[in-house]
Amino acid sequence: MTYKLQILMFIFVFNFSLNISYADEMYIQKRIHNFKIAKKAIKNINNHIIKKDYIKINDEIVFLYNWFSVLPSYFPKGTEASIENNSDASSEIWEKFHVFESLASNSKIISLSMINDLKQNYYKQIRVKFDQLNQSCSV
Repeated sequence: MTYKLQILMFIFVFNFSLNISYADEMYIQKRIHNFKIAKKAIKNINNHIIKKDYIKINDEIVFLYNWFSVLPSYFPKGTEASIENNSDASSEIWEKFHVFESLASNSKIISLSMINDLKQNYYKQIRVKFDQLNQSCSV
């Protein structure tokens, strides 16, 4: 292999790895951002349930439903937590990814059920489902 070809190969590999690293960083930052919004949504839902102000929780529940629908896709291999990326995601997510996917799916189902209960004015069920959602999120 000629020297010029070796340099070109090095540049290609180096640029490719930088692009992967940038893509991983974007996943991580978006993931952190969405978790902050989800945490706030859960807090808001709880406060509105306590006040029996159920009408105000629809948008929060819809956000959670949409977030749980795509959540596993924000955890591709290579985006594990490290000192450099400021992520505090547990390594268990990648070690037991099938469990993580199952919990996200369960949370999505509960969120959808809450949306349906809200549409039908089943307010007592919303508290029960919210407690289930909290339990699923904290595992």
